[in-house]
This record gives sequence, structure tokens and C-alpha cells, in this order.
Amino acid sequence: MKLWQKIPAFLMAVLLAMPAGIAVKAEEAGDPEFDDYLMEEWMDSMESDFLTMHYSVKDYRKYGIERPEATWGEVSYEDYAQAAEDARTTLAELETFDYDKLSPSQQTDYDTYKHYVENMLVMNEHPEFDEHFNPYNGTLSNLVTNLTEFVFYEKQDIDDYLTILADTPRLIDDMMAMTRQQASEGFFMNDATLDTAIEEIGDFTEKTDDSALIIIFEKNIDAFAGLTDAQKKEYKDRNRAIVLNQVIPAYEKAATDLESLRGCRNNPEGTAGYPNGKEYFTALARYKTSTNLTVEEMVAECEKALASSWEWAMNSISIYGFDENGRRRQIHSVQMKEPVEILEYLKAHLEDFPEGPAVNYTAEYLDPSVANPSTMAYYMTTPVDDITDNVIKINADIVGDDNTTLYYTLAHEGYPGHLYQFTWYLNTNPNPLRHDLSIMGYQEGWAQYVEGRMLTKSGLDEYSATIARADVFVGYVLNALADLGVNGLGWTVDELLAHIVDYGYSKDTAQALYDAVVEMPGTIIPYGYGMLEFYNQRDKAQQSLGDKFDEVAFHTVLLTGGPRPFELVAKDVDAYIVKAGGTPVKEYSAFTYDNAQLGEADSPWMDKLVRNILIAAAVVLVLLIVVIVMIVRHFRKKRRLRKAEEEKRRAAAEAALQKEVVAAAQEQRERLMGTYTPDEQTPEAPETDDADPGDSQE
Repeated sequence: MKLWQKIPAFLMAVLLAMPAGIAVKAEEAGDPEFDDYLMEEWMDSMESDFLTMHYSVKDYRKYGIERPEATWGEVSYEDYAQAAEDARTTLAELETFDYDKLSPSQQTDYDTYKHYVENMLVMNEHPEFDEHFNPYNGTLSNLVTNLTEFVFYEKQDIDDYLTILADTPRLIDDMMAMTRQQASEGFFMNDATLDTAIEEIGDFTEKTDDSALIIIFEKNIDAFAGLTDAQKKEYKDRNRAIVLNQVIPAYEKAATDLESLRGCRNNPEGTAGYPNGKEYFTALARYKTSTNLTVEEMVAECEKALASSWEWAMNSISIYGFDENGRRRQIHSVQMKEPVEILEYLKAHLEDFPEGPAVNYTAEYLDPSVANPSTMAYYMTTPVDDITDNVIKINADIVGDDNTTLYYTLAHEGYPGHLYQFTWYLNTNPNPLRHDLSIMGYQEGWAQYVEGRMLTKSGLDEYSATIARADVFVGYVLNALADLGVNGLGWTVDELLAHIVDYGYSKDTAQALYDAVVEMPGTIIPYGYGMLEFYNQRDKAQQSLGDKFDEVAFHTVLLTGGPRPFELVAKDVDAYIVKAGGTPVKEYSAFTYDNAQLGEADSPWMDKLVRNILIAAAVVLVLLIVVIVMIVRHFRKKRRLRKAEEEKRRAAAEAALQKEVVAAAQEQRERLMGTYTPDEQTPEAPETDDADPGDSQE
């Protein structure tokens, strides 16, 4: 089965930071034929798609893998149908194995693979929902990432890269042909999403000789050993010609073609408003959340987590948010500013986690022209056979200049987030197929969970850390709830408001949430829902064990078995609780145990009435943080910055006209008309960004 074709777009693996794997598997009792079967499935996938193979394995020859043709692959309704048929075949093949004869780790492999394939089957049966040009999660938004992160291991890789690059116009034409077919049936982006898509294409095409595809390629060629100066020049000239004469024109044509489809969407609502939308979104949500629950059950979990976390946040703020005189404390930021400084600090404070392998990393800021507008940062997973060198990329546009945001984003992408989790699991020598499955709810949920844990070690005071943790948890779970309700159940704005009004949110906030999740269905779910699942399991373990709870042992249980459905994680946590001498509690939810530990004692100066007033003020504060930070920063910041820049230009033009400085006024008119092109400056690196693919924080 060609696992990495089709849904999600095969290019997403990189951006969303899908894991890689190691080919050597530890011996244990079980069915050796099952391991052989999974290896055959993995090798078939490697030989079916060039980019999958290139990003998954460094030395493919030692596995006996036949190098596939360098191409982006095919995109059409027929290919989705074939992928769905392959999924049915795989499910039938899995049924031939006796589950009871498999070892515990093989059963985990079996259940994880089955969960993945079942959801892929349903999604591939509905290609009409796969938006290749969606600026937040479509194929095109990740295409340049796949090119700029392409590593040259040998000279053949350079030639294959140029072949792939030259194949880009054909891929875009194929995607556009499929998009036209979708649009003819009423399936297309709404106008707001289309505006962003065209805007992002423009950001890419406005750079020519300074295109990231030229600059990064030439840098990689200069660093590649074994090439003569003449060979380097030839490669650089070929690359430049392809980028300028083929790739950029193909992008420009795509923008024009997309504009011609404006207004084709016949559904003003979310995914649920389309025919078969609820069926499709259920499979998408299960894939994104790493659970087998229904959408209704996921919504219930989100609401339960919001209630318990909100109570914890309010009680924490009432205790830590005011000094002995009743004055509200200031919110402070993390003092560290540089990515490497922060990563080294995080790496030195992993005492609550089992030791991982010694690996290297680099952390760099993205060129703005290739930065996905919804991705704060991403971690590039290592090849299956070499976990040594790891890469983290940061989107300065979204991260801004907040050190606290940089800190928790690098905890998400680096230590003890994606980089740590992936390399830790790779170091246990599991079946390689497991490491090329995207189990997004677990992967992104783990990274979200640990960034919250590491905020308690950031050097921030209790109040500032609480605000940051509440911002992350409440904001992401709130967005996951909106996504599930609007796209999965068909909620209107008023119905969404009914689910959040108890937390003080207005209809304007509900409308902003509604618009955001309609633009990018399913994108935010793995972060919010995956995070709450990890906090749920932590709360269950802490309530069940009390003083017997061991942080390192608990995290070892979560990590062992790798990315897998949360039903399996819960089963493993229950076994840990029993082994540690406890009985798993039946009722648990995120932060319930933490809230109980805060105690009931008020500060001596504060009576009940004053305390209630202060809590109300704290509620307003958290609302502002969650709404402004989560909605404005993550979904609207880039547009706001552009509008602000336009206003600055317009104001400057008016001032110049008033002074009758003709030359200056003409320049400003050209700016407004789009005919003036100033020299672009690469923004100075701020703090942190990702998504994924990949995988990344969005």
C-alpha cells in the first residue's frame, strides 16, 4: 500500500514533522511473519514515492530498497480511488494475522497501523475535500519546504532534486485540474481563504534572484564536497533557470487560475455543510486526534477539559496574581532570547524525563518568503537510519518578539518536544513502518503537553507561568472545540457561542473562531485535543497514585510504544497505575489534581467579596490573553501587519502631498498602486515559531 500518497497531501510529512524510524527491531516472542509483513509494507512505500524515501532513509541501499523515479507523483481523482483500494487490501491482509499470537509490541503496531489505514481509507474515498491550494494545510503550502529542506547525501541527489524541481509546473497543473473538478461540484475555498492563498503565492513569486530556492540551493552546492568549480556553476545555472523560467511562472499562473474560481464554493458553512461532510470529517478528526471516538465524544472531552482547566486557572490567578496589598502582579517574560540559549537550557532541565540519545541540532529562522502563515515552527525528522543531525526552523513573522512564546515553542519543537520524543523512540529500535506513520494527535499533543510542563521550569514567577500555561491550554482546546463543532457537527455561530459563553466570550469572539476553523478545517485539532488527552492521563495517574506518582516513570510509559492511538496510551497508563500500587480512578480531567493541590486558604487580607471581584478581573485578563493571542496572533497577525504597513504608506503619502513634495508623493502613489518595489530586508531573527506536516506548531 502506498501509505504516504494522497490524504494528507504527501508533502505534509515534512512540515508536520512526521517521525522516521530505525530498521533494527529488538527480538521478542510473537509472530515473526507480522514483522516481515510490516517491513514489506514500509519498503513498498519507500519504493513508491521518491520524496518519502529521501526523507525517510539515508542509506536506502542497505535495506535493499530500489530507488524510485524522481517525481512529485500523480494527483487526480483516480489516484485517490487507487489509494482507497490499497487501504482495503491492507485491512484485509491485517485480518489474516492472529492478534492473540502477536507480542504486546506487535499488538501496538497492529492497532496503530489499523487505526491509520482505516481513516486513510475514508478520507481517500472523498478526494473532493482535499484542498491542494489551501494556504494553511494544502500541498502547495508545503511544496517549497520540501525543496528547501532537501538534503544532498550524494551527487545523484542533486540531479534528482533538479528533476523534481523541473517537475513542479506539472504537479501544479495536476493539482489545478483536480481543483477545477472540485470547484465544478461546489467544493472550493471561501473568499477569505482564497485571498490568503493568493497573497502567499505573491510573497513567493515577488522574489526572483533572491528566491529562497536559489539562495539555499547555492549554499548547499557550495557546501557539497567533491564538485569542481565548473560543476558547481553548472548546477547553479540549471537551478536558477528552472526557478526563474518554470517554477515562478507556474506559481503565478496558479494564482490567476485560482482567482478565476472565486465564488465557486456552494457551502457557506464548515465541512459538515457539504454532502458527506460529516462522514469525511469524522475520519479526519480521528486521524488528527489519534482516537476512535465520535466527534460528539471529542466535543464532550473538550468541554470537560475547558471547565476543569478554567477552574484551575482562575484559582491559580486568585492565589498568585495579587501581592500582599491586593495589587495585581505584572506579567513577566522569559529572560532568555536566543534559540540556542533556550534549547540548551531546556536540554539541561529534563530531570522529569527519561534520558534520551545524544544528538545534534540546528535552530534557524525561516526566510519569510517560504514561511507558512499558520506555522510557528517545525522540526524536521531525521532519516530512519541516522538520528544524529536534527533541524528546527522558526517562523519569525508569527512568533514575534515575545521571549516566552519563543521559549515554549522551542520546548514544543526541541526538548522535550518533537526532537526529544522522536529520537527517544527511534533509539528503542521499533519497526520502521511505525516511524513513517503520521499519528498527529499523539505527536502534537505530546509537544503541547511538554511545553506547558517546561513553562514551570522557565524561571517565571507562578503568576506569569500560570498565565502562559492557561493561554496555551485554554486557547488551543477552545479552538479544537470550535473546529470539531463547526466542521464536524455543523454548529452555527450562535451554537458555538452557546458552548463558550459561560467563559465570558462574546458573539464577536464566536464569529472569529467560526471563520478561522472554516478556513482551515482540522488544522488545530491535533494540538488542542492531543494536549488535553495527555493532561487527562496525567490527572488520572496523579489522582490514582498521589505521593506514589513518579514523573519519570509516567513519562517513560507515555513515550514507550511511540506515537499511537490514545486508547492504547490510556491502557498503558492504567497498567502503570496498578503496577505502582494504585487503582485507576474513573473520573478525571485536565488540571483537576493540580487544582486540588492549590488548597482552599485565601490570603489573610482578602475576604470572600474582594476575592470574587479579583477573580472576575482575572477572568477578563485571561479572556483577553486567550482571544487576542490565540485568534489574532495565530490567524490574523500576518494580515494585520500588512494592513498596518499599508496604512503607514497611505499616511506617508498624504503627508507628502500636503507638503507638495511632488517626488515623494509620486513614490507613495507607486507604493499604493503596487508599482513601487523597495529593497526587501530580511527581518532580524526574533524568538520562536511550528507544525507539523509537517511536524509543527500551528
